[in-house]
Amino acid sequence: MKKRLEAQEKNSKKNNIIIKGTSAQDNNLKEWVTELINKETGATTEVETTYKIGKQEPKMVIAKLKNFEQKMEVIKNKYKLEGKNIYIDSDLTYKEQKTQAIIRKNAKEEKNKGNSIKVSYKKLEINGEKYIWNEEKNKLTKN
Repeated sequence: MKKRLEAQEKNSKKNNIIIKGTSAQDNNLKEWVTELINKETGATTEVETTYKIGKQEPKMVIAKLKNFEQKMEVIKNKYKLEGKNIYIDSDLTYKEQKTQAIIRKNAKEEKNKGNSIKVSYKKLEINGEKYIWNEEKNKLTKN
């Protein structure tokens, strides 16, 4: 039952992105998100729905894009936002958020040791060595 609910939640979020660090106004939020994505990342997207979460500034915005391909285009081009204090990530389930938090913690420790790191979804690369999240062991394992 838990796995079915997790799969259902994951499916409902598959086309969603989260935009953090925004100070967008409530009016015309959908247009603001569309313009931000198209202008700043160069991705061509169609935003279906948007809504803010959180009460403090800067707020987070969840945007549902038309399809998964558009979402992946945005994710691939989010590096173009560097230095702008606006961050785009995939909308993850609670379990996926916990997993990514562990991976980022490991990445930070390795970076502090002077290693070169690259973090992606359920993956960590340290000095060219690839590690993948093992669901059964609940930890990173060497690929």
